[in-house]
Amino acid sequence: MKKIITMVGTSIFENYFEENENNNIKNYYEDLEKKRSGEYENTRIDQIKRSIREWFSNNNDRENVSAETKSLVKIRE
Repeated sequence: MKKIITMVGTSIFENYFEENENNNIKNYYEDLEKKRSGEYENTRIDQIKRSIREWFSNNNDRENVSAETKSLVKIRE
């Protein structure tokens, strides 16, 4: 099995927020958008990652989570 690592755009976050009303995570995300990478708080980043991963893992329509995941599904096929 080959593994592919890809970057995802902000659409994954937008799609997450459409389906989830987690105001803490949304506030963390919006706060990080305004900061430089050296100003990020790792605990907030970890909470965002954990929420997105959980949502992705439980999502039955993974192909449409973001354009990048859709492309990966097409590559696999």
